[in-house]
Amino acid sequence: MKSTYVILSEQKVEPYKKRTILFSSIFVGLNLLDFVETKIALANGLTELNPVANIIFALGVAEFFEATTTLIVLLCFYLLYKIEPKLACNLSCASLIFLSGIAIWNLIQII
Repeated sequence: MKSTYVILSEQKVEPYKKRTILFSSIFVGLNLLDFVETKIALANGLTELNPVANIIFALGVAEFFEATTTLIVLLCFYLLYKIEPKLACNLSCASLIFLSGIAIWNLIQII
């Protein structure tokens, strides 16, 4: 027998479950696209505008750093989703818009 708290929290979370999975998948895809575009740009002689990314690429740990930061952000969104699903969906949507802008900007610079 489930407690009332568990039933209420399941009802609170359920409408956002599919959206959260979709946003998480798109977030991972956009991060991967950004990384690939950055590698292509650097190979073609362009420079990275982010000074932290320059250091990471110079050290040769860019792949590890990108994967780690992506997983950390996903974990933070997951924890926020467990506390407040609507806020997590809204913030993840905002981050997707921001990452889409970065991916489009990188593509324009490559072309």
